[in-house]
Amino acid sequence: MQKILALDQGTSTGWAFCTQGFTGYGTKKFKHEYDGQVFSEFYDWLDNLAFKLKPDLIAFETPIHRGQNSQYLM
Repeated sequence: MQKILALDQGTSTGWAFCTQGFTGYGTKKFKHEYDGQVFSEFYDWLDNLAFKLKPDLIAFETPIHRGQNSQYLM
């Protein structure tokens, strides 16, 4: 079974991880005090999470740009 990490991106990002025998999920909120801060924090968080979980696949949805903050992740 593949190890899959799924992301629902935004300034509050939802995540779920599934592999045989283990499922984990949660949310991570990112600060957005200045342009680029959300992206920087998201990148560091995802890098650490991927290193820890070692997924075979990372799935994510294309964000709907309702507000300007969601576009900082892409």
